[in-house]
Amino acid sequence: MKVLLPAFLKGINPILIAFIVVTILTTVIIFLVGGVSRKDLTAFLGSFSGVLATVLMAIGFSSWFNLSGATSPFLKSLLYSGFGHINLTNIFIARIFVASSGAVMDLAMDISAAMHEVKEKHP
Repeated sequence: MKVLLPAFLKGINPILIAFIVVTILTTVIIFLVGGVSRKDLTAFLGSFSGVLATVLMAIGFSSWFNLSGATSPFLKSLLYSGFGHINLTNIFIARIFVASSGAVMDLAMDISAAMHEVKEKHP
């Protein structure tokens, strides 16, 4: 929150900054929890691929369905209070994949650990 919100208010591309923050958090969390191994590298690559797919689908579907991102009454008041340069659609897209990144990371680690155990028991 201390990185994303100030960056959004400064006008930095929300999709890019959120993707960088999610990638850094995913890297730190996976490699601190599991250590550096082939299993954890697989989990990281799966999680990174899942978040990247989420970003691409969110960008595609938000333009296809003409989503404005202004879903909250507080966001419109933010625009009128001096932050008219903010792109609400890109913030909406960033919210989608930041919110989904935890579930994607958990699923990637679960599948990677399960496949590692299967390989250990029956190579």
